Amino acid sequence: MAGYEQPFNKKNLLLICLLATFFLMTAGTSFSATGNPVAEKPAIVLAVFGTSHVSALPGILDIYHSVQKEFPEREVRLSFTSDIVRRIWQDRRNDKDFINANPGVPKEIFLVKGPLAAIADLQDEGHGYIIVQPTHLASGEEYNDLASCVAAFNSIRTIKAGNMPLQKVILGRPAFGMPGIVHEYHHDIERAAHSLASDVAQARDKDAALVYMGHGNEHFSTGVYIEFADVMRSVYPDVQTYVTTVEGFPSYAVLF
Repeated sequence: MAGYEQPFNKKNLLLICLLATFFLMTAGTSFSATGNPVAEKPAIVLAVFGTSHVSALPGILDIYHSVQKEFPEREVRLSFTSDIVRRIWQDRRNDKDFINANPGVPKEIFLVKGPLAAIADLQDEGHGYIIVQPTHLASGEEYNDLASCVAAFNSIRTIKAGNMPLQKVILGRPAFGMPGIVHEYHHDIERAAHSLASDVAQARDKDAALVYMGHGNEHFSTGVYIEFADVMRSVYPDVQTYVTTVEGFPSYAVLF
């Protein structure tokens, strides 16, 4: 689930969120203070927790390449929200033994930046509208910190409207939604459950249960994972689904 490994594919959910956001962002035409139209093709920043494990990269890159394929006219940047993970890849840039042993790691992973730097790069290249789409599952610590950064960009005000560095930065929801009455998070959980039909089919064929491991955190309630497990059992009653996390609730003790 969320965190280091990114073991299940959420690209369909991300594409749905991105399509809806594009519709909202391109519904009208904006003009700067000089009367010149502002370029409205929004760029995309994928905000992934990241991973230091080469074996976990294909899942992240699959989402990245799927978004690029779906929106070929948009600039898409991959970013890692974890400072620790980014430093590991930065250190590996000059590690010839690691590079030789892992020739399949693409260049953008060694050069991956955080969401703030990715947004700043796009602004410097002339993009005024940016969609930040996280691959986090829950509205926990990492997501809320990302939301604070996006809010900071949107709070910038210049004396002249035409000098605004960014017209709009929009943050997509995590896969399991977030608190609020505009978008019921229950619907997001149901979408997530229905997107995992292939996992269920594999478990059913092997007469096995499904166990999803999330990163979790100690600072926000992750009871949403329990609701997700309940929805999975409701949608797929013939396959038992369990959810646990590395940190916080629910811990791996629920499995025993």
